[in-house]
Amino acid sequence: MFGLFLIVGINNYLTFELSLGELTNSLGSRNEAQINNIMQDLDKFIEKRIEDFRSLSKVKEIQEALRLSNEEFSSSGVIRESFITTKVLSPQLTSDLKDLIQFYKDEYDYDVVEELQVLNKYGINIIPVPENKNTLQDEKAWWGIARQKGTFIDKLQYNKNFQRYSIPIAFRISDDDGNFLGVMKVSISVDDILHDFVSDAEVTSLANKNVALLDQDGRTIYSKGFRFDPQSQPVSYFEKMGNDTGFFVMRQDGELVLASYSKSIGYGSFDGFGWTSVLVQPKSDVINEFLELRESILTISILGMIASIVIGIIFSLILSKPLKEISKMASQISEGNFDVRARKTKIKEIRMIGEAFNKMTISLKKLIQTEKDLIETRMKMRNERLVAIGQVAASMAHNIKNPLAVIKSSSEIIKRISKNEDKDQEDAMTRMNNAIDRISHQIEDVLNFVRITPLDIKPVNINSILESSVKALEIPKNISIELPKNDYMLECDVRKLEVVFINLILNGSQAIGQNTGKITIKSSQVDGELVIEVQDSGPGIPDEIMTKIFEPLTTSKQRGTGLGLSTCKNIIEQHRGTIMVKNNPTTFTVRIPTNVG
Repeated sequence: MFGLFLIVGINNYLTFELSLGELTNSLGSRNEAQINNIMQDLDKFIEKRIEDFRSLSKVKEIQEALRLSNEEFSSSGVIRESFITTKVLSPQLTSDLKDLIQFYKDEYDYDVVEELQVLNKYGINIIPVPENKNTLQDEKAWWGIARQKGTFIDKLQYNKNFQRYSIPIAFRISDDDGNFLGVMKVSISVDDILHDFVSDAEVTSLANKNVALLDQDGRTIYSKGFRFDPQSQPVSYFEKMGNDTGFFVMRQDGELVLASYSKSIGYGSFDGFGWTSVLVQPKSDVINEFLELRESILTISILGMIASIVIGIIFSLILSKPLKEISKMASQISEGNFDVRARKTKIKEIRMIGEAFNKMTISLKKLIQTEKDLIETRMKMRNERLVAIGQVAASMAHNIKNPLAVIKSSSEIIKRISKNEDKDQEDAMTRMNNAIDRISHQIEDVLNFVRITPLDIKPVNINSILESSVKALEIPKNISIELPKNDYMLECDVRKLEVVFINLILNGSQAIGQNTGKITIKSSQVDGELVIEVQDSGPGIPDEIMTKIFEPLTTSKQRGTGLGLSTCKNIIEQHRGTIMVKNNPTTFTVRIPTNVG
């Protein structure tokens, strides 16, 4: 009997050890996904900042100032220190850039840009912001790299003037023919770079989790505050993070913790800094009750072995079954099922274990619900801001649309009165009407984007929607349109689907431009879904915007609002469908259930 209770005790001990391992793996994977999202958000934010200032380097006024500066320096024959401090070129442009930096500070309530320099092709700083002595920079490493490669991104640097850290970024500036004009250098403050990261870390800390950020050498950048020291040593666990993501258990300050990490792999055109974000959670937060349960089972097993001579077989039969049920319950909890409850039993010790399990599952469920509530609250605040912005945009679009109608009506009256007698006047009226049509179309884009109304479902033939969409547009003579030969019936909101196909056909027409081209529309029915493909012979969509083509305000056209495809996506998803795009050739694929109701 003693041996029997020994086997039972060892069996249950190993079972709970396995359950602890499964729970640790489950929590580690969840924390790994959470810290990976935080790291990706940081990379995405840095990429956006880089692109913001890259676009600033393409401003025509800056290019013109550089061109004039290069001509002046070249004609003077003096391009060294004797000419450097004679004057600050482009004072008005310098003032404008100062205003831009102040705008960023007022908008975010902290310094976004600490320093901005525009250097001509001789390495002379012609627009220093803030003002300082013009210096010769053509021998600096960043100046040469930016000139050769187009972009230079440095590591964290300490700015003595501002007494804090920033990241210098430099961009090559060229004219429309690709000729080198100079380099723009921007020092972005660490407060701006880490702003959203710090917000995410503070939200995560509410769940008793600590978020840290390490540089490429394993030195701490952020952990409960900015604390970067270039002379510090790498963290002790840095060598354990060999993969892009992962998790491991370690001892920190005398306590076992579960550490999940994710390395920066960049976003878009940004290759990443090589930084690593780490999420640390005390292991005791989630497994203390498991440990207590394990100790209870060990106690029961020991008592069973002592008393085995007296109550061996009877006690074994009574104890084995409930322990197996608790073991099964532990496995279910490790798989994420927190609704399981231990059965009531007359045995006091087993009842205590079951109650401990029940308390643990309730605590885990509350913990997960708290995290969900935090995320939902944040999303709700963001949606409320978008709704407010949408209401203002709709009001402004409506107020602009009415005067445009009056202007267009007046131009038509003038055109009829003139009776084509004045050719210049007639051309002017035509240009004005075309401009009004463009503005009206952009206003419609805004209104369609912000107006989310219930679907008016009706049965209709898809070809009738496509034909009415084509008729609503003025297709240039150089472009031919091929409609589907097959026709299919579906239930949908006719007006909203016309908005979708008008946008897709118009985009294809604008992509082809003045060239001879063709827009081909095909339809088929697959597994209860209607599949419509709109294909054009245009040059295709640029790779840099392909991944965000359906996001609001994304466009490759100078006159577009960037809301057309976002509106299309909203309408298709409202019909419980999907819309996708691919290049070579450019093809938009729409899938809609034939029976939306």
